[in-house]
Amino acid sequence: MVLAIRRRFDEQDPVRFELTRLRVTSHPPQSHPLGWDAFVAKLSVEDRTQAVRGLPAIALDLAAPEELRETSVGRIKIGGHEVHAYTLERIAGEKLRAFLSSLPTYLAKKERSAGAVRAKDLYDISRIRQARGLQNEEFWHSVGLEFKLACKSRYVDCDGLSSFHEQWDVTRRTYSAGIIPSDISFDEVEKTIDEIVEFFARVGIIPFQFPMPRQGKT
Repeated sequence: MVLAIRRRFDEQDPVRFELTRLRVTSHPPQSHPLGWDAFVAKLSVEDRTQAVRGLPAIALDLAAPEELRETSVGRIKIGGHEVHAYTLERIAGEKLRAFLSSLPTYLAKKERSAGAVRAKDLYDISRIRQARGLQNEEFWHSVGLEFKLACKSRYVDCDGLSSFHEQWDVTRRTYSAGIIPSDISFDEVEKTIDEIVEFFARVGIIPFQFPMPRQGKT
């Protein structure tokens, strides 16, 4: 990794930045019992032109790999460079999974204490729905398949609307607390989620169950 990154810096014309240190640590520090290992890479960079001194280290989160579909990753152009990035379908699927993973049923399954419900993910899904109406069934069918695949990698179950509506009053209060942008009301979010989940059920994507493996096995 060090050699590859150093070569990338050396390809600059002219060379402005120099990699002075690279440290990679496991996250969490001990291997995850379910094999969900990830890493944090911290890069220390020096500005050779001396235009900027004391640059802060660059931190990169390297997540555990997940199974992907052909629709999961696309290619986009940024600043003349071609990069691979998650598609909107995958992002939507990940956000639906993230919301379910913040609810009591999943937290109990993983033996984790309760945290904040991820109501902001529902706002993001509603924004995606505004951009891609539900009449675009091909898009939302792909979202559903991405959602199921994302849930599989983290053993998240979905029985249907009952899963999303778990502790719905808490979700409503969290959403309405004034932190999330107010351009989309919670009533609109609720309508969006209900229609999406009902579509997933109609096309046979849900319900699904992914039993948690025994510790140390995937």
